[in-house]
Amino acid sequence: MTTLPLPDPHDTTGRTREALELAARRGGLPLENVSAIHRAMSHWPEWLEANLAQTAATFKGQGQLSALTRECLHIAISASNNCRF
Repeated sequence: MTTLPLPDPHDTTGRTREALELAARRGGLPLENVSAIHRAMSHWPEWLEANLAQTAATFKGQGQLSALTRECLHIAISASNNCRF
């Protein structure tokens, strides 16, 4: 099975670095703690940026559930699926 090496965020440059910094800011994390899923997606910075934009739009959308409740549901589902990111 082919795997992607995860780039070190501090060794990236240009648009890749900007996308990883955005992911870190959105998560309230320092750059060195950006998740493995974001590091993998950074091989295609346009995809990472689009994913972050879609996620932000989803969380800001109107609905019956508050943003905090939606975030708790995302965490609970990720935990039940044994996600490590």
